[in-house]
Amino acid sequence: MRKLLIPGLGLLGLGLLVLALRFGAPANQQAPSAPPRLDHERKMAVMNDEELLGKALHVAREAGLLLLRKHGAVLPFGLTLDSAGDNPRTFFPRDQLPRASWDELLEATIGHLERSAGSADVGAIALVTTLESGSESGLGVQVETRTSSLFLVYPYSGSGQSLRLGEPQKAEGVLVGPILAQDD
Repeated sequence: MRKLLIPGLGLLGLGLLVLALRFGAPANQQAPSAPPRLDHERKMAVMNDEELLGKALHVAREAGLLLLRKHGAVLPFGLTLDSAGDNPRTFFPRDQLPRASWDELLEATIGHLERSAGSADVGAIALVTTLESGSESGLGVQVETRTSSLFLVYPYSGSGQSLRLGEPQKAEGVLVGPILAQDD
């Protein structure tokens, strides 16, 4: 397996968190007319499983696309959302393991997601990375809630800002795990 080096990924993690918080809000959106809900009210607004899976997929796919456009590859990283679909948190193992191989980064990401899954506040997780098979490349996105999981591979073409994701291919099973989803 070849090593992929992406310098400065740590700062990008913070940028992705800010970007994820802005998803779904058009740039010209006006300030809300009502004050934001208090934390205890927010915790009451639990998303249903399908909505949570969809939001996790959207945030993970967009973060992966941003990395693909900027660096041409996506080293394994993880993402968590709380049960209300808020508070996205990213984990980029390259920050702690700058010389690690792809396999080591994947294992570190899985370990982090497994530890995060133990928290009652985590409602969804995602594992994102570039996958290669022969001459084909795709963006692999595995998303899970406590009751379901989904693994999609988005083929892509182009490079830089002209890079485009193709229609996702649903993969059988999951890349790893399941990590968060209850295995029946």
